Amino acid sequence: QSAPELSRELAWHAYQVEASVGRRDYWQGPVVPQGSAYLYLHGADGAARDLGLFTLPLVYTDPPLARAELRLFMGIQFADERFSYAFQGHGMLDDAGIHSAPSDLPLFFLWALGEYLGATGDLAFFDEKAPYWPRTARPGATVWDHTAGALKHLFQAVGTGEHGLIRIGTGDWSDGIVMEAPDRELAIAKGESVPNTQMAVAVLPRIADLVEPRAPELAQEIRARVTAYRAALEQAHNGEFFYRCYFGDGTPRYDQTINLESQIWALIGDTFDAGLSRAKLTQNVAEKLDDPSPIGATLTPGGQVWPAISAPLTWGYSRSDPARAWKHFTRNTMAAHAQAFPESWYGIWSGPDGVSSQSGWAWKSQVTPMTDFPVQNANYHAMPLFAALKIAGVEASAAGVVISPRVPSRSFTLATALVELSQRGASLRGRYRPGGTSPRQLVVQAPKGEQVKSARVNGKDLSVPAGAQSITATT
Repeated sequence: QSAPELSRELAWHAYQVEASVGRRDYWQGPVVPQGSAYLYLHGADGAARDLGLFTLPLVYTDPPLARAELRLFMGIQFADERFSYAFQGHGMLDDAGIHSAPSDLPLFFLWALGEYLGATGDLAFFDEKAPYWPRTARPGATVWDHTAGALKHLFQAVGTGEHGLIRIGTGDWSDGIVMEAPDRELAIAKGESVPNTQMAVAVLPRIADLVEPRAPELAQEIRARVTAYRAALEQAHNGEFFYRCYFGDGTPRYDQTINLESQIWALIGDTFDAGLSRAKLTQNVAEKLDDPSPIGATLTPGGQVWPAISAPLTWGYSRSDPARAWKHFTRNTMAAHAQAFPESWYGIWSGPDGVSSQSGWAWKSQVTPMTDFPVQNANYHAMPLFAALKIAGVEASAAGVVISPRVPSRSFTLATALVELSQRGASLRGRYRPGGTSPRQLVVQAPKGEQVKSARVNGKDLSVPAGAQSITATT
């Protein structure tokens, strides 16, 4: 009720995502394209990480389409386990001339795969055939091969640098980050990424749980790596916020100016130590990046707002500050954009993947004139759906789904193909429809400091221990 525009906007976003679907004959399936200037001017789809980003909400709104998106993601993985930056035409891959070794793509693949497998229970997907690129390279390969290969590439080919952080390669979440380096070649060879490392800490534990039944030694290695990444991150902040990266010369970058890309995954994955608390980081993000902007947190002070960054920030906020998360979520709406920038013709029905918080206009460069086609970017539509799921408290685990509602008003309804939820005060109702054959757990958690009083599953009362803060049912 406090944001009546959300129901129509989220329905519109879901429609826009699925209306954008095309077919790639070479990969023999559908795809949600990135769109905007990338597809409709360049004729390419990139970066591959967006295939993972779009998969995340589709896991809940259209699981078969999420599955297809993952298949295409695997279809642009080379036989040596690295992922291509982009793809175009009939089975053509593209590194855009400068992205021959992006370091984040295996993490985005594993994040999306873990969400799909955990939430749907479709663990048989591991054994299905999934060719690499080209299709003739390893035609008998399975989804499991891609999973193990992505981990191998991350651990061995990407690896870590002198500070124990995952290397940055030709770029991480930011395609242009190494362009900022005084010596780009040195940055590619030795540079390290804070957001990559934070993301690994948040994403990989679920992957360890998923692979353990098949490969316990691999699961053990994943957990050991995560422990090492956590330790490395303890030295990657200044007590106020996390650095962005190292460029191979031993000097931390963005050590005096906060960069949102290296804060979000800390909030999601609880990457904190005695030197920097969650409360301190939340305060700094809010004061320096979020509150000054009318349309959500910016990448740097006074800079641009990107849905691919805003949605995970809403998720990170929601884990400890639901009120702050809700405020951020509702300022990342098309209605908020229209009120802040009524002179901008886009932003109110569709938009690009990044806009200025000062003008509301799209970014542009000599390579990518985004202002020439500043609409129909799937990030703009998919990521609000993802944020809605997370603020509703829907989290996928290796065993199923955890529900921990975080809407401050305690009054909302969310309906997707996989999960339905309706909260009214202290009462929560819902449905969970995992389509896979593996048993799934549904865990419902009470808000912090509260208790579960009673529960019914499939019309039958469950025994709830006194003082229980959560209840678990198995499908």
